[in-house]
Amino acid sequence: MIRFGETEIRNSAKETLEALEHWSRRIINDKFVDKYGSDYFDYKFENGENLIKSEILRNITDRMTENPNRFPRKIDAILMEDISYFLCKDSFYNDLFREILENSFSGQDEVRSRMKVLKDIRNKLYHGNPISYREAEQAICYSHDFIDCYKLFYIKAGKEREYNVPFFVKVEDSLGRCGYRDETKTDKLTLPYDKTKFRPGDEYKIWVEVDGSFPEDFYEITWWMDDKKVATGKEFVFKATIDMVASLKFVYCNLKTKRQWHKYRSFDDCFNIFIGEILPPIEESY
Repeated sequence: MIRFGETEIRNSAKETLEALEHWSRRIINDKFVDKYGSDYFDYKFENGENLIKSEILRNITDRMTENPNRFPRKIDAILMEDISYFLCKDSFYNDLFREILENSFSGQDEVRSRMKVLKDIRNKLYHGNPISYREAEQAICYSHDFIDCYKLFYIKAGKEREYNVPFFVKVEDSLGRCGYRDETKTDKLTLPYDKTKFRPGDEYKIWVEVDGSFPEDFYEITWWMDDKKVATGKEFVFKATIDMVASLKFVYCNLKTKRQWHKYRSFDDCFNIFIGEILPPIEESY
């Protein structure tokens, strides 16, 4: 049996838990927008009671205030314990998630117990505590049980779209900024604007995530700068050079399926990101 080191185990479990959080935020947001509207975090019943409990609303506000670039929307600021609340609260589970989750789980009790295990493992990882091989296996397997349910939901939903094509759902960069797809709006994916400045030799990275209901070999992601293809795939790496000094740099990214037709004639989704201004190198002598 191949045994992996502790660092590899932790990284694999952490990456899978982060993927679960991303998928959970997406499905929670989509289901709540559909039932309560885009302002569901502020929704109140006729008796004045909040749809979402006050403690979670306070925590979300605090996180957004502390790190607005990381949490541009309220849904982005929910953590694993909040996800458990949304999925497992009786009324939410029965009205919004039962049909989705019972493709893999026997019922609400199993969903709740699996989420508790995942919360405990996540807390250990994020507080620097060790986890066992068994806990790593649980983090990966249990997370994928949830993600598989979500993907099945989107596969079924995708078949009802006028254009059943994959699209970008998230973009993040090495500066800690994140942007998420808001399917209630027609705006394309983007990152919060910042007057970023680079000098020759500086490196900058962007990563994207795509609607997971489509296999990755079904489409190609292409990155362009100055009308030239500079990269393919879900990661783009930019390195400032001397010849770029005094210029403003942008990168354009598009997604194109292998079908003969496309949503926008020649591609299926795209976005632009302002990278920043390129300054001269800092030199000690002249």
